[in-house]
Amino acid sequence: MRLIIHAGSPKTGTSKLQQHLSETRTELLESNRTLYPNAGRNFANESFDRHVGLRFAFRDPEADPDGLETDVGIDGPVARKNYREEFIREFDSEIALTNPEIVIVSDEALFRFSEPQLWKSIREFFESRFDEILVIVYLRRPDEYITSWYSQCVKMGEKMPLGDFTTQACDEGNQRLVKLDTIATAFSKESLSVRPYIPAGRSGHDIVADFAEAAACTLGTATSELRNTSLSAFGCEILRNINCAYEEGGRPEVFRRIASQKFPGEPAQLNRNQIESVHSAFYAEHQEIVKRYMGGDSRKLYQYDDMLQAPIKHQEENIEEMAKEVASALVELRRFHFNQSARQPEPITTRPASHRFLDRIKAIACKTRT
Repeated sequence: MRLIIHAGSPKTGTSKLQQHLSETRTELLESNRTLYPNAGRNFANESFDRHVGLRFAFRDPEADPDGLETDVGIDGPVARKNYREEFIREFDSEIALTNPEIVIVSDEALFRFSEPQLWKSIREFFESRFDEILVIVYLRRPDEYITSWYSQCVKMGEKMPLGDFTTQACDEGNQRLVKLDTIATAFSKESLSVRPYIPAGRSGHDIVADFAEAAACTLGTATSELRNTSLSAFGCEILRNINCAYEEGGRPEVFRRIASQKFPGEPAQLNRNQIESVHSAFYAEHQEIVKRYMGGDSRKLYQYDDMLQAPIKHQEENIEEMAKEVASALVELRRFHFNQSARQPEPITTRPASHRFLDRIKAIACKTRT
């Protein structure tokens, strides 16, 4: 029995792959004897496409719970111990019931929060249950990773402009090499497959097909529309300005839903100076990664020329001012609805007038940009 651990990294098509594996779970099991377990994905108050519970079960028992753990009811060491026992019981029960040939687990947080203790505990749990284990990690070109991650952070409340965010990312680095070494130490270098992530649509690339090739299994073709899409440059700037209108953590979630629904698209792009800064910050690490884990061919991950030759889409000079005005109007509109009702108002997205208001803003913005 083989185990495939998909460990991300973040912003490398993980949502699309996990959504596909979750939606085709029954078909994969019946047709290919490939199991995408429910253990680690389903909680009393929430379900996930990814195995968030794998990290919860095997991280340091005494570690303070993070926000996601608290959301699903794991609020301390006792709760984590109880959840670990529950996870092991559910996982072993699924294996016994389905008798698969291949088991796939997936969570990009395994890479993002990679630490020796976590991976050691994961290895100790799985090595007694599987004959073969392969860990697959995708890495993305750093400039594309930064802009995509920035879009995600703005959804979560980030107030920093993209330029400052990029500078901070360059200063901190992504520590990708350290994380890869941690995984290779826990398992082995031979058990780790590091692959370049190519965004969907570029040269017909598809993350589901690429992962199936890496895992040597059959996964079918991804057909569902992706639920977790990036914000366009304009939408990202609107939401960032809305974030700035509220205290830390105080932004109503409805604004994230509005931005995601009304302003999806390609994220903002870095200018040439920012690209050069990113290249300088990540080049040495990039070279060492391809040397250790990708056969020494630097072209397998990315080339500096690729970053410079990427098509730069026209972005109007007044995009920041436009977004600021729209954000201000949305905040005022929501406050108007609160003031007009003595009871708790319905979400803004359920009001037809609000929909018409937002559609007009989007139409005006698109007309201005052309």
